[in-house]
Formats: sequence, structure tokens, C-alpha cells
Amino acid sequence: MSKRKRKPRDRRPTSRRRSSPPGEVLGLTSYDITWEPLHNLPHNILPPEVDSQAERLHNLALSEPAKAVPELESWIERYPDVAKLYNFLCLAYQGVGDTANAERIARENYRRHPDYLFAKLNLAEFCLKAFQLDEIPSIFNGKYELSLLYPERKLFHITEVVGFMGIMAMYFLMKGEADQARIYQRILQDIAPDHPVTQSLEQRFKSSLLVGILGKALKALGGRSKRGK
Repeated sequence: MSKRKRKPRDRRPTSRRRSSPPGEVLGLTSYDITWEPLHNLPHNILPPEVDSQAERLHNLALSEPAKAVPELESWIERYPDVAKLYNFLCLAYQGVGDTANAERIARENYRRHPDYLFAKLNLAEFCLKAFQLDEIPSIFNGKYELSLLYPERKLFHITEVVGFMGIMAMYFLMKGEADQARIYQRILQDIAPDHPVTQSLEQRFKSSLLVGILGKALKALGGRSKRGK
């Protein structure tokens, strides 16, 4: 992947080549990343009333989740086909610590809008937390690269890329495929080094490395103990 510094709001290309486990072919792919809103995406084309309130509702879900929950529930009753509203409500439930309802909304959003990337990411996050790794391939249609998951698109928003890379890195790390996970992590380090997802992954990799070192040390000590008997 080429690493050229650009102004934060520029589009920038990303590409990668990785070896793949059986059935998980990625090859070499590339696309552009933007920090500008992608208004032409199907799930970003909102009814006028929702569009005028979307930014406020998103901010409310983050800053005052307890207040956001009932309001977003009401919006969803009126607009059950707007995927973004479910995404906001999931965030709000997470903000108040209601994991059960957050997962319920995430699953409902994915059921209604299986092609919506953030519906996939939200559901995948819950699956990873529950160690339900077998669910991940079906959520992402066996595609582990954005350009393969959405072949008709050549441009992705930075939040889409960061969210996807973070989920993929955790998935492969939890599968014990650290080399595969590291590829996604390195891309995150390149495009969003200060993002909380990137920082969190750094800590997970460090913890994983320490566990591996400790495991090898204990195994070595066990071998010496047996030889000493």
C-alpha cells in the first residue's frame, strides 16, 4: 500500500495484498477514501423530515443516550425502513448500558437492511463479543475486503473503512490468525492512527503478544520440569 500524506479531507487510495486462508480470497484491491459525506448512497437518501433531524439525532444518541432512546423509538415507528435510525438507536442503547436492547436493534436492522454496512458492523461486533466467530462469514457474504463486498463502489467514507477494518482485524485475531489481522491493523495505522478503534487494536495486539510469550515460557518450563524428573 502506498503511503502518501495528504490533507485530512482529501480522498486517498488504499490497497493491499494478503495471503488468504482457504475460501477467503482477497487478492489485490483498491478504492478511494473520503472524509466528505456520501449523500448519494442509498441509505443516506432520507425522507426530508428525517434528513433535517439526522445530525441532531446522531449527536443526541452520543451525548444524551437516555434522552435519545424514546425519541428514536418514536422515529422508527414512523420510518421503519430508515436504516440510519436503527444505527442511532443501537448507539443510544449502548450508551445507557442496555446491551440486550442494543443487540436486538442491531439484529433487527440487519434483518431489514442486510446490505447496509453499519448494520453488518453492529451485528458483527455483538457476535465477536459473544465469540460467535462462525457468524462473521455469513454477515459479510464471505467477503473480507470492502471492494469485494461492494464491487459497484470505488469510494468509501472514512468511518466505513475504519469500522470494517476494525471488525476484520478483531475477527482474524480472535481466530488466531494474527498475521492476517495485522494487515488490517497496519492499514488503520496509516489512515487513522489516532482513531479509538486503531488505539484499541494496538492494545489487543500487545495483550495477545504477551499471552503468546507467556504461553511459550510456561510450555518451556513444563518441558524442563518433565526432563528433571
